[in-house]
Amino acid sequence: MRTIKFNQRELALAMKVVGRILSKKHANQVLMNILMSVSLDEVLFWVSDGSCGLKVRVSAEVAGFEKEGENLMAEGRTLIETINVFGGELTEVQIEKEEMELRNGRDVVRMKCLQAQDWPRWETVKAGEMIDCGKWEVKKMERIVDLISGATGTDIIRPQLMGILLQQQEDGRVMMVGTDGFRLAMVEEEGVWKPTKENGVMLVMVKDWQNVLSAGEIYEEKEWKVWRENERRWLVWRSESVEYWSSLLDEEKYPPWQKIVPLEFEQEIGFSGEEMRETLNKAQVFVKDGSNVVSWKVGEERIEVMAQGVIGQYRGEVELKKKNKKNIDLAFNLRYLGDFLGKVEDREVWMGMNGSVKPVMLRMKDDKSFGYIIMPFKQK
Repeated sequence: MRTIKFNQRELALAMKVVGRILSKKHANQVLMNILMSVSLDEVLFWVSDGSCGLKVRVSAEVAGFEKEGENLMAEGRTLIETINVFGGELTEVQIEKEEMELRNGRDVVRMKCLQAQDWPRWETVKAGEMIDCGKWEVKKMERIVDLISGATGTDIIRPQLMGILLQQQEDGRVMMVGTDGFRLAMVEEEGVWKPTKENGVMLVMVKDWQNVLSAGEIYEEKEWKVWRENERRWLVWRSESVEYWSSLLDEEKYPPWQKIVPLEFEQEIGFSGEEMRETLNKAQVFVKDGSNVVSWKVGEERIEVMAQGVIGQYRGEVELKKKNKKNIDLAFNLRYLGDFLGKVEDREVWMGMNGSVKPVMLRMKDDKSFGYIIMPFKQK
């Protein structure tokens, strides 16, 4: 009989990580399982959804296995839910023939061991075969995802828009960009990764950023070591306990975002982010019929905010921080404005414009590293 003994707390943490990646439904049913690769003093738990893969390292006392690296496979959700309800300090797994028995205190659960040879495991790539992208700080990664992910696309027909573009600038800083085709968010940072000629541009799925941050939160990681493998277009993220692979998107198919970003502005205004957010929250009541359009009349001293819906009309005002020289009428998707203002809190907003139907730029007045561009609607 083969046996594996785990610390229950360590095992439960690992199940939290793999549970967030494991496919609940998949055309390839093998990907609904968890692969366990058994070594002399640890077990690697592998999961994959076909576009990404993850393995978690858990220390263990192992006995009875004929060779190191022997693989077992079990139905994923059943294994996770079983381990999550266990409470004792020790969980023992006994394997005999095609059956797995899990013991924790007085609790005993029996499961089938599945055939592991069909598992499409992501190959382990040696660091020497990859380009070192340096150490990525978790705090900077969290900021990038928080500010940009809301502006990225969700349509699988255009997968490139579901990613965050990282592009090295001439001054050595890195520009991160996300767009869904209607708005664009960009963050400029120093020291996000170590760019080289071979990895100066990368397009990484938002879900991969989120998966890595989720795993890092569980294990309280402060940074990730990252490598790029160009031949198979992988990005590999590593910490002490977790290794994550993601497929890079094709950056050459990303929209020419620089052409969207205005460099000069005919008009500039400033207003309170908190005051505008409160005003838009009131206007939201009157655009629930689906139009989601809010109109602005930017005057000399204030912005008049209007929303028209089936149930009625809203009209409010937001004071400008300084006098505006030229009146202008604008119309926006209210949700897009709200997404930006949700990041601003009570800070002052700077806004640059070049007419009623050209892209506008929004920034926090005291933080020029974050920019948000929205295309106004053409008013009837």
